[in-house]
Amino acid sequence: ERVRKREFMIYTQTFSYVCHLMGYSKTRIGIYLGRTHATIINSCRRVENGLETNDKLVYCSAEFMKNYLIECIIKKDFD
Repeated sequence: ERVRKREFMIYTQTFSYVCHLMGYSKTRIGIYLGRTHATIINSCRRVENGLETNDKLVYCSAEFMKNYLIECIIKKDFD
């Protein structure tokens, strides 16, 4: 079942955006998330627009994602 609440969707959209910045193709991200590449294109645009307009929810999700990735990298380096 797909959840369409903005509070949930923004994290999926931010994940898509970050993965694309890391070099993954939009098609591959879509396959991983069970979405089409068109949905991933839309997600990336929404996050970019949110960052440009200082959308608080987008910034919170981006900050959460950044901290989570840093934590994973640090954990990996010390394991």
